Amino acid sequence: MKVTNGQGGYETGALVEDRKKSLSKQQTTWFVDRVKEIGYWKLPTREMRDSFGLDGAQWILEATRNGRYKIVERWSPKEGPIRILGLIMLIDLAELKLLFQDVY
Repeated sequence: MKVTNGQGGYETGALVEDRKKSLSKQQTTWFVDRVKEIGYWKLPTREMRDSFGLDGAQWILEATRNGRYKIVERWSPKEGPIRILGLIMLIDLAELKLLFQDVY
């Protein structure tokens, strides 16, 4: 997980957190099953309705499979598959302690 101190709409800022965590085989299988369930590989890279905002957060999820690279980007998703996967990664896998108001 990488976190910067940048402000949305401006420069990305400096890297303030760079953490790595190894997942067990069971955790990896569980997460890959969630990725399949939400249809990550069929999602558009961007959606016009949420591709930009004045205040919020850019959520970027990247993956590779069988030599294929995929990136999906959303602007402060309030619902949907990218929000679900992002929260799973932040809370369940990275065990990041978040307040509800900090997730936007």
